[in-house]
Amino acid sequence: MVQTMIKAALYSRFTVVCLLAMVLGTSGCTDPDQPTVTYSNLAQAQEGGMLKRGWLPAIMPPSTVNIRAWHALDSISAYGYFQVAQPAELAVFEQQLRSQPAIAPTKEVKQFVKEHAQARLGYYVQGIDNWVFATQPTGQVAYRAWVNTRPSSRS
Repeated sequence: MVQTMIKAALYSRFTVVCLLAMVLGTSGCTDPDQPTVTYSNLAQAQEGGMLKRGWLPAIMPPSTVNIRAWHALDSISAYGYFQVAQPAELAVFEQQLRSQPAIAPTKEVKQFVKEHAQARLGYYVQGIDNWVFATQPTGQVAYRAWVNTRPSSRS
């Protein structure tokens, strides 16, 4: 029941994201199960509703640029990458991350962690959304997000 409600909410997120992207001309939502959005900077992503709707976490550093995000609606997950232009902001961002996930990661998240073993990994929880970030000293950040569908684990 909860998972059905979450999927319905995510499909409405997809519709809004694609409509905004078409209006803004920033995306080619060609695959309805995996829409892609791109933004030049954090201000554009905020204007597009990406943080408000939970497609990107609220802890994004102000100097975030070159945002590219994919949303896999069938598995209730998202992934992408962005660049943090200011080294000091990258350090603050990394300090906000946990060393371990709050809930068990999905197999896709485990694969992401394996693929990014050379990066600095950190976890973040926002509502029912769980994030893992792989940061590089250059400011490049890759991420994978997954939703906690277990109601008893929500905070």
